[in-house]
Amino acid sequence: RRLATVYDVEGPRVRLGVAWFVGAMSATLASPFTTALVFAVAAGLAARQVVRAWGSVSWQADVAAGLGAVPVLAALIGPPAVVVTVVLAVAVGAACAPDGGRLPGGEGRVAAMGILCLAVVPAVAGAAFVLVRTQSVVAAVVLLLVASAYEVGDYIVGSGASNPVEGPLAGITTATLVSLPLALVLVEPYDAVGVGLLAFAAVACPLGQVVGSAVLPGAAAPAPALRRIDTLLVLAPLWAAAAGAF
Repeated sequence: RRLATVYDVEGPRVRLGVAWFVGAMSATLASPFTTALVFAVAAGLAARQVVRAWGSVSWQADVAAGLGAVPVLAALIGPPAVVVTVVLAVAVGAACAPDGGRLPGGEGRVAAMGILCLAVVPAVAGAAFVLVRTQSVVAAVVLLLVASAYEVGDYIVGSGASNPVEGPLAGITTATLVSLPLALVLVEPYDAVGVGLLAFAAVACPLGQVVGSAVLPGAAAPAPALRRIDTLLVLAPLWAAAAGAF
């Protein structure tokens, strides 16, 4: 339960999901630069929400937004730039960690530093997606389709389920049904690693949601931007490796 996804059914969630898919797909089809902009905004907002969920002060949340966005933009240059910016992000997070409000002194500084460093988690997902896009527009489109298919099945079933298993199982089924024809005709990146990528993707999607819950103080903590890209937290780096992006 601590790591299970909590489905927010209040408000226009379906319309927001459709709007995100249309915007992300349009940016992906347009260019790597537009892809980086969209995912940098998403990762930056996600990082800010994570830090705020842990009770950090507002200026630290603003720093976290930058730590989440910069590595995504750096992915336009290549994997080495992502590594460098992630390392710098961790260093900045350590430098911008004064005493914590709830834990004054050395323990508070360590806690605040750890919280700020969590901003890097959504950055990795966004950067990996951009790396895929710089390598192949087809592979990036397929990645977005697989992740979105999982999210549709997971939300439709999981939001009304009585246990935390039904939603992910439905999402895995939906994603597999969408990606299986593409895998059989060896569309990128299946042409490089084969149909076996289906099984890894099926595990990576729900695992990304678990990681998303793990970086929050509780699975129900409000972090809509993080939940929008949490399926990519594990899947996008896996896809980047399959596509030969690094």
